[in-house]
Amino acid sequence: MVALVAVIVARTASAARADAARWQGDVAVLVLEESRSAGAPLGPDDVRVEHRPQAQVPAERTRSIPHGATAAIRLPRGTVITDPLVRRDRRSATARALPAGTVAVALRTGDLPRLAEPGDSVDVAAPGWDGPVATGATVVRTDADSIVLAVDEGDAAVTAAASLAGPVAVVVRR
Repeated sequence: MVALVAVIVARTASAARADAARWQGDVAVLVLEESRSAGAPLGPDDVRVEHRPQAQVPAERTRSIPHGATAAIRLPRGTVITDPLVRRDRRSATARALPAGTVAVALRTGDLPRLAEPGDSVDVAAPGWDGPVATGATVVRTDADSIVLAVDEGDAAVTAAASLAGPVAVVVRR
């Protein structure tokens, strides 16, 4: 009987030590500074680092906020950020820069001078076409002999076809 009591006491003490160990320690977690609605962007400036006991740390805690992250659901202030609460935007920088309802089209401009900068509103003209190929497009990126535009989905095919036929001119709008 004494042996049985000794085993029970030893197991209870061991369990108590293990439970106490979970409440000790200093694990860094990311905590949301202000509430965010579902789909709202999340960045490193939106969280602070707090230190918590291991027993209070979710297994899927997020160690850093990736570029282009958004809240998967509504998140109240003080939420410990976990992987399931963060959506990661794996799209390219070009795709992320597109306004809603537009698609990206890369155009060859050849040796024409660079007049447009990212963010400018432009029209696209091409030799042999009656009128502009696209109007009100937004410049996403410029390179040495090309320009990437965000154009309305309905203008994408004709704009790309004009560029494939030869260099196009980009007319900057006010």
